[in-house]
Amino acid sequence: NDARKIGGEASPSLPQLSSKVKSDGALEQRKHDRKQRRKGKPETRGGNAKKDAAHQKGHDGDILGQASEEKTTGERVQFSPEEVVEWLTDELKQKPVYTLYPEIAEKAMSIFASWSTRFDPRVWARFTRRGRVVKELNECAPVINTMLNMMKTLYLPPGQRLTIVDLCSGFGFLGMFLAEMLPPEKVAKIVLVDRMWPMREQTVALPNQICWDHILSPGWHIPLETRKANIRKPHQMKQFDQYVMPPAAGP
Repeated sequence: NDARKIGGEASPSLPQLSSKVKSDGALEQRKHDRKQRRKGKPETRGGNAKKDAAHQKGHDGDILGQASEEKTTGERVQFSPEEVVEWLTDELKQKPVYTLYPEIAEKAMSIFASWSTRFDPRVWARFTRRGRVVKELNECAPVINTMLNMMKTLYLPPGQRLTIVDLCSGFGFLGMFLAEMLPPEKVAKIVLVDRMWPMREQTVALPNQICWDHILSPGWHIPLETRKANIRKPHQMKQFDQYVMPPAAGP
């Protein structure tokens, strides 16, 4: 039990050393958990970081985009489309769009109900994860309002309709809302342009591309199209001008 001398000082005995390492490990774990809570991530225990991360990843696909409560049997709690729409409506009422653009908010509630039953549950879950669809509506509401007002006074010659282009569309929420709210008799199609869309000849989106299942799904009041293009590259925009926005016929 005698402590050995190292550099003139007594070295800690084996039980003391083990206790110190264990204490330092617990301190590091607490620091890690505090960082995880700030980021909104689950805590990890006992070196099961990968297992806990996989568990959270599995729940991210749930309807509300948050970790679901689990039954005693370990099964996930499933939410009905009606419950999801009710939750989205409550979220919408807390956003500025609900008071600034009540007409758009009312239309959006009907759209949520339609989408919840029209789309595949996995596709619909991508819309609702962490209230994503409500957040996007709140951000693009001023543009939607401008387009709705413009349509009220827009005159088009008989037989002519508009093509609307959404540059850097991302997932396409703006175009999707416009496709449901604008009058089809005045708008022929909406083109979503982004460099992350799949190529036209592809049948399946690659992991590094935006999945377009929601765009290809039937039922849009105004047809939606995707166009893979980088607006910073002139040669790509030249093709865009040629095939998407040809010059209007002169007099």
